[in-house]
Amino acid sequence: MWISVKEHIVDEEVFELKTNNCKSGKVILQLIRRDVRVSFFLFPKKVTQVICHDTGKKIKKAFWNTTIETTAEEMRKKLKVPMWGYWSLGTIALALLLAVSIGFYSEINSNADYQKSFMAQNNKQKELILQKLAIGDLVSTMNKVYKIQSIDDENLVLIESKNPVNEGNFSNGLTNEAYPESSFTGSKLKISRSKFITGIISNTDMILNVLDN
Repeated sequence: MWISVKEHIVDEEVFELKTNNCKSGKVILQLIRRDVRVSFFLFPKKVTQVICHDTGKKIKKAFWNTTIETTAEEMRKKLKVPMWGYWSLGTIALALLLAVSIGFYSEINSNADYQKSFMAQNNKQKELILQKLAIGDLVSTMNKVYKIQSIDDENLVLIESKNPVNEGNFSNGLTNEAYPESSFTGSKLKISRSKFITGIISNTDMILNVLDN
């Protein structure tokens, strides 16, 4: 990051000021523009100071009289400096704050959604959820989405959707829009109910999410 500071005297006025710091009593009120540039951003500042005419040393503001203070204030008001650097930095800071806030809010929502998902439940809760599923409900594994086509006392028949598995299935949930009735034209799979409620479809596939219609 490149930083530079430049300053120059814009205006001066001479005053009489009785102080031990300047024996002649002749002082100079100076209006200075100080430009601080940080990379492409310019931050100008209006500065007033009083120096002794004899020594050039600064006179502390505590020793200024009312006339000098009033004149200094008027000088600063009259001097116009560009403010785009401050506005630009403020806009960037606001945008960053907004981005962080949105990201934080999204993370909270994402965590909340995950806590409600099938994957976040313990084994007992998963078993209870699977026991309640009926004909027309959906289940998803890592590679396939199935619909329960039929159920009897011993077995279930699942039919595969031709639509591919979406990674969002595991965090955002399954939807009927993504897997409409017309998509279930794939192969059928018969599985025992006792095996199904443990979340196992086959030796290589486990149920990762469900949609109870």
